[in-house]
Parts: sequence; structure tokens; C-alpha cells
Amino acid sequence: MKTNIFKAVTTTENTSTARKVSATQFFKENDDNGYFGKSEFEDYARGMVRNEPEQFIGFIDQMKNGVKLNLKLQTREDKSGRKYTWVEFMYARATSGFKVIVEGDILRFIEDYATGKINVTFTAEELLDVALNS
Repeated sequence: MKTNIFKAVTTTENTSTARKVSATQFFKENDDNGYFGKSEFEDYARGMVRNEPEQFIGFIDQMKNGVKLNLKLQTREDKSGRKYTWVEFMYARATSGFKVIVEGDILRFIEDYATGKINVTFTAEELLDVALNS
């Protein structure tokens, strides 16, 4: 019996069952499956230095746009001793990478996105707004 490899590969990713995650649902106070507490995320955002805010904004934007992710998460330490992972998004002829500081359940968030469990429906700015104002 021959197996159609193309069919087997293409049917493993089912994004129609992915849960849409809003900025409100990202937080543990609002959703049992949340990834950060609001005050924890506020500290996370305030702790960003140099180009890290732009990196985080780009990282979330790629997820919101549904760009395919290369799931090779390796946690490293930067020169300041903070743990981070390099997240790489794939395009037809190029890749785009972002340094993401590892705190809260950010690794679970990345894995949930990469495996098609969630669809991101928010921006980084919306996350900060929810953390600070609700």
C-alpha cells in the first residue's frame, strides 16, 4: 500500500481548530491558558533594553500576520545574563529573526503558535495597553 506523503504532511497542520487569542486572553488573570500575569508582563516590557522593544513588536506582528515559524527554540543567555531565544519566521525566499527574552510562559506561547494551537489576533501595543489599563 502506497502512502501519499504530500497528503500526510499537509493534513497534519489544521489551523481551523486553532484558538484565537486576543490581547485580553494572553493574560492569566483573564484566561486559564494565559501566558503572563499583567504585572509580570509590565515588568517584562519595562526590562527591555536597546532594540528589544522593536524586536518584540516585530515578533508579535509576524505571529499576527500568520507567518510560518521555524520551531528550533534554544534558550541562551545574553551578555547581561538574561535568557532569550531566537525566533525565526520563514518566507518563500528569506527568513526574519527576532530575539525574544524568555520570561513568563513565552516559550509555551511560541510553541502553541508554531504547532497551530493558537492564532494571534493582537499587536504588542494592545498587549501593553491591556496590561496597564484593565
